Amino acid sequence: MRYLVRSGGLLGYAALVREAGGDPLRLLDEAGLPAAALDTTELYLSYPALADLYALTAGRLRMPAFGLRLGQRQSLEVV
Repeated sequence: MRYLVRSGGLLGYAALVREAGGDPLRLLDEAGLPAAALDTTELYLSYPALADLYALTAGRLRMPAFGLRLGQRQSLEVV
């Protein structure tokens, strides 16, 4: 079974990554996700790939609480 999630989970991702000195497009590419995922909340993404992106980002930015910090920037709009 393939699990999918909406790209709305990336709201605020690019800004947070840039603030921390990272390149969000490069990280998305490394995780195998399309750059278009940053432009819309309605694109369906592989759930495992999104989880990999968050883990990769946390490691690269040396920000273990990356997911928590991203979640603090988001609203119920991502649900």
